[in-house]
Amino acid sequence: MLLLAALTTWGCSPAPSLPADPAEATLRIHIARGDGEAPSVFSSQIPGYGQEAVGAGVLIDRSGLFLSAAHLFSPSDTAIWATMSDGHIFHALLVSKNEESDLALLQLEATAEMLQNLSVLPIAEGGWPEVGDPLLTFQGSDEHGQPQFTEGQVLALSQSIVAGKSLLELPLTGLIQIDLPVHAGFSGGPVLNGQAELVGILTAGTADGLGGGYATPVQSATLEKLFEI
Repeated sequence: MLLLAALTTWGCSPAPSLPADPAEATLRIHIARGDGEAPSVFSSQIPGYGQEAVGAGVLIDRSGLFLSAAHLFSPSDTAIWATMSDGHIFHALLVSKNEESDLALLQLEATAEMLQNLSVLPIAEGGWPEVGDPLLTFQGSDEHGQPQFTEGQVLALSQSIVAGKSLLELPLTGLIQIDLPVHAGFSGGPVLNGQAELVGILTAGTADGLGGGYATPVQSATLEKLFEI
């Protein structure tokens, strides 16, 4: 977390129908930094894996592409793992990140057979949320590692903040302000509209949580421009 100081046009496979539970498309992210050998796919023997996830991600295409928050990742990362709600663990590769938007695009490392039953979330292309609209927001995981979601609403749009820590006081603009907190480990998690479509990625929260949190808005056209895909 920072404290305040579907892609068919990309040539990817069509998105399947919306999963009954958005948790199925939400990933928990763990990162190894410095020395350390990466484990095999599906291995549970990950050094330090018992620690809390550093953040989250959301699958947006059945090819294994997923979005997360850019500030979670650094050049010192030696391995990235993504855990699905069913417990499967994948290596992940950082494809690209854009610090100005705090968005990162990653790819699961897996065979086509492993990926064929992925649940993904569609990206909202119309009916952009307005102030007061209901939202379904990622709020961490339970004791069993299952992603949890809470109903909230839009507090404000087009918000600007200065986020510290790994973004080096980089200003973030055009954010959606929500009425739910963004705590450590929440960054990169999805924000859904009333139709359970992806409208944002959690990026920052206030130190006391009383001001709610902030999410970077997500649209396919914006992603294409940011990541040049």
